[in-house]
This record gives sequence, structure tokens and C-alpha cells, in this order.
Amino acid sequence: MYIIENKMEIQCSAQALFNYVTQPWLWHEWHPNSISATESSNGLKVADTFQEMIRLKPLDPLPVIFNRETSYTVLVSQPDTQWIVEGKTNNGALRIQYDFEQISENRVLFKRTLSFKVEGHLRVMSYFLVKNMKKTSVIALDNLKRKLSNA
Repeated sequence: MYIIENKMEIQCSAQALFNYVTQPWLWHEWHPNSISATESSNGLKVADTFQEMIRLKPLDPLPVIFNRETSYTVLVSQPDTQWIVEGKTNNGALRIQYDFEQISENRVLFKRTLSFKVEGHLRVMSYFLVKNMKKTSVIALDNLKRKLSNA
């Protein structure tokens, strides 16, 4: 099991951040690996499910690209505090955990923890895959901060 954890202070409220990042159909706006996700007009609650299409480039800058569909279930949804989903693919499983800590009226500490295991043909590229995912996780949080700060 691999674990990638990123933390960042973002200038917005925990509520605004929670409401934005818990809409997977918007992930493509800030996360470089997300292509699309099924949309829910009611928001996602515990036990709800959704699908996401992810693009992986484990050997970036080489043009080796894997698209994989991931099926998720929401495990925890505590508004403005914590959100956890678990996902399954044909070559692994993952868990995404978002933690929100309101530091001041307009500042939140956001922690994103991605835990995953790789199975099948992608196992031979695990080292490169993890390295690339660490890089894109930093880019994702930078994009998120830019998108939400002073919004």
C-alpha cells in the first residue's frame, strides 16, 4: 500500500472548500489526472457511489498513458470536517481522504491523503507511478489553492 499525503493552507472557508472538493465531477478543474466523473445534483452522502475516469502517465514525459475507470463509494461525509471515499479499479484500489481544519475565519488547512495499491500489469511500473502521482498531487493542491483563494 502506498500513501501520499499533502497539506496546504487555502484562503477560503472550510465550507467553501468542502463544498467544492466533494464534487468529483469538478475534480478535472484542479487535478491533472482526473478526466471526468459522474455528476450528482444532490451532492454525495455516505454510501453514495460515483465513477471517475483517470488518466495516468507513469513514465512522463514518455507518451505512455493509461486511462482507468474507478468506482467509488463515499465512506465518510462530515461537512467542513472530513470526507473519505474508497475506489476500485481493474488493477487496484484506492482511498482518498480530505481533512479540513478551519484556522481562521477565511483560512483552512486542507489535508489530502491518497492511499492506493497497484495490481496487475501496472505493478511493474509502481516506482514510476508513485513518483508521478506524488508530483501530480502537489500540482493538484497548487491548482486548488489558486482556484479557491480569494474566490
